[in-house]
Amino acid sequence: MSDDKQNQLRLSFHLVFDNADGRAVLAELVEFTRAEEAEYCADARKESYMQGRRSVLLHIQKLLK
Repeated sequence: MSDDKQNQLRLSFHLVFDNADGRAVLAELVEFTRAEEAEYCADARKESYMQGRRSVLLHIQKLLK
């Protein structure tokens, strides 16, 4: 991805999440994905699902930094 496109994407994410509603949605996503907790599940499929769900939120947080 080009730097210009990456910068525009970051700006777009800030526009969406840098307000009261966006912060509320982000807080819900943090809770839903349990991104701040290291979870383990013996079921490999469920573990993959949980990690995939978590990776989406981590990507959003990365773009907001």
